[in-house]
Amino acid sequence: MSRYTYHRHRDLTPAEFFLFIAIDETKKQLGINDLLAASGVLLGQNDVLIAGTSSATRRRTQAWRRLRPALRCLMDLRIRLPMITRIGVRGMRIAFTRNLGAFVGRTIPVASTVMLSADAIMIMLHSMRRYNDVASEDRLP
Repeated sequence: MSRYTYHRHRDLTPAEFFLFIAIDETKKQLGINDLLAASGVLLGQNDVLIAGTSSATRRRTQAWRRLRPALRCLMDLRIRLPMITRIGVRGMRIAFTRNLGAFVGRTIPVASTVMLSADAIMIMLHSMRRYNDVASEDRLP
């Protein structure tokens, strides 16, 4: 097993060496867009309890709660927009709405999750490529 040096860190195992490369690639990749995406994911959590609802979901998101009054003038659209209401082990549930506030409120966390997932994939790809460029014996597949 080889030992590596990364900046001021010496005598690193291959796992430690990869960790420092991944940390460096993460710092390069993350920016204001990722902060906004993380905020979107948090705003999309169903944590606001709605009293008196029987047929609809009993919990709403902060995004839905804040956007509904702001988009009230555009509430009733002529077309029905698809929105993802649940993703889980049983699959994905899609509902349709004519309410623009509901559509935007449900779409923000989904788009944010996709953005963060793409960043995680890019960080790992760049880290693996950079590691393999330097590592002699301990290359990753």
